Amino acid sequence: MLTNYDIAINLPNLLTALRFLMTPLFLSFFYLLFVFPGKLFFEISSLVFFLLICATDILDGYTARKEGIITDFGASFDLAADFFFRFSSLILFSFLKIIPFWLFLIYLVFFLSFILNYKIKWNNLNKITDQNFATRVGQPACRQAGNVPSIHNNITYIVHNEIELRSRFRINLFGKITPVIYNTFIGMIVLNNFSSIAVLTPHVVMLISLILSILTFIAILEGLFFSKAEIHG
Repeated sequence: MLTNYDIAINLPNLLTALRFLMTPLFLSFFYLLFVFPGKLFFEISSLVFFLLICATDILDGYTARKEGIITDFGASFDLAADFFFRFSSLILFSFLKIIPFWLFLIYLVFFLSFILNYKIKWNNLNKITDQNFATRVGQPACRQAGNVPSIHNNITYIVHNEIELRSRFRINLFGKITPVIYNTFIGMIVLNNFSSIAVLTPHVVMLISLILSILTFIAILEGLFFSKAEIHG
């Protein structure tokens, strides 16, 4: 029997935990790079930790799907690590006056709306699954309690129906691409502090911030107005 410890301690969750640990290191080296510009060690260190954070963000989900160990805890842990990285990075960039403060606030609203939307959709999906289980297994299986093949068929139906239902559970389009663009923007800011690759002018940063803001608001509206239709579609 799997315990809570067994569920929590696996490779995907260890990769996510590693992302938590590397985020303060990334922020520290980036801050030192900003204070002491042109120091090659700080430049390379901040870039390496940024790339490692992005790599673990990809690998934890891939490993969980490949090994078939997707859990509610793992999904929530991954979301928390993503939020911690982007949230703390945007706070630091705002403090250093690299980005406007309102971009950080907009991301905060986006994340809170994403969590609310995620919770609503997941609860709705679980209700649908529970109803199907009660209808398909509770009644027919009780009537044919002595018929083992019938019970087996009912369980098989539930498994396939569960897969079909959860295949509908998708993060909305803009909900998917917006975090990727935030990560790309953070990477561009990291590269911009290399002494030889300074390409982001304040005007370009402001333009990208405005584009991110528009995408973020679209993602929020998309989640609010289309999640219910997605579950019942």
